[in-house]
Order: sequence, then structure tokens, then C-alpha cells
Amino acid sequence: MKPYALMLLIALFAVSGCRSFPAPTHHAYTTQQELLSAYHWDVLAEHIAVQLRQTLDLTFVDGAIRPAVFLRHTVDSEKIPFLNGLHSQLRTRLLQQGINVVTDTQYADTLIMDVKAQVVEHASPYSEVRRGGRVCFNCAPSRVPYGEVIVSTAVTMGPQYIFSSEDVFYTRAIDFDFYEQPGKVYQVVNQ
Repeated sequence: MKPYALMLLIALFAVSGCRSFPAPTHHAYTTQQELLSAYHWDVLAEHIAVQLRQTLDLTFVDGAIRPAVFLRHTVDSEKIPFLNGLHSQLRTRLLQQGINVVTDTQYADTLIMDVKAQVVEHASPYSEVRRGGRVCFNCAPSRVPYGEVIVSTAVTMGPQYIFSSEDVFYTRAIDFDFYEQPGKVYQVVNQ
């Protein structure tokens, strides 16, 4: 082999191995549930209650007495329709799972459950929708989700987390007020 051909081959090999940035990839096609009614909130409450019971069964074994759960409900969360409704539904579903629920934290070793909701508003009401491997923009806007709600649940015992979960759902823009604290300020112009 001639020297210039060998040097060209080495140069090509060296250049092909040099990549300074990762190649972008697409996520696999997935589905995501929507929160469209109080019934969906109840389904979420049951899901959380079942997960917590399973965690408690694994955490408190060998005849250990499971501590009771206190559902913390702050003044701010009482103003949010979703959290207010979910609080009641969670209490019912926890009791149905055999979990003791208390009205006060004065009892020793009480588990404290906090539930929060965060709205993620997307920049455009017309999102990319994948249908059968194709990407469709601005198609079927009534079925395209406008935003998401992240529901965070945490259960603590003193300084220790016993349980934590994050659930993400699609929701419509007209329903954001169910998941956010009221009190938005609107500015009136031309007055």
C-alpha cells in the first residue's frame, strides 16, 4: 500500500471516530392518561392508596403496627378544587385499603401525607401528534392536549420519606383552574 493511501485511511478513521455531541433520538411512542373529570380524580386516589398500602406492607412487617396517616390539607390547597376533591377521595380510598387515617398529628409515629399539583402549560395549543408513525401538526385540535398536571404525593414519618410518587396527566387549558390556586390578575387595557 502506498504511503499517501495509508495516511488517508488513518485520517478517515480518526475523523470518523471524532464526534463531539450526542446524536438526537426520539422517544418511543407512548400514551398518557387525561384528567377530565372528578371520576378520574377518584381513580388516581385509588391508585395512590393501593401503592401506599403495598409500601406499608413492605415497610412494616413482622407484626409491626402500621402507623396511621394524616392527610395534610393546607389553607392554600383548600382553594384548589382538584386538591380539595382529591383529599376527600384519598381519605375514602385509604380507609378502603385498611389504612388508618387520623384527623390530627398528635398521635405518635403518625405518617404525614402531602399531595401537590403543578400545571405545566405548553407553549402552543397545537402539539405534535404521532399517528401510525406519522407526525401530524395542527390536526384534530380538540384531541390535542394543551397541558399537563404533575401530581406529587409524599408520605413522611418524622424526617424520613416512607413513600413518594409522581403521576403525570394531560389536561385541557380550560381546566387549568381546577389544578391551580385561584387569584389570577387580569389587566384591563384601554380604560
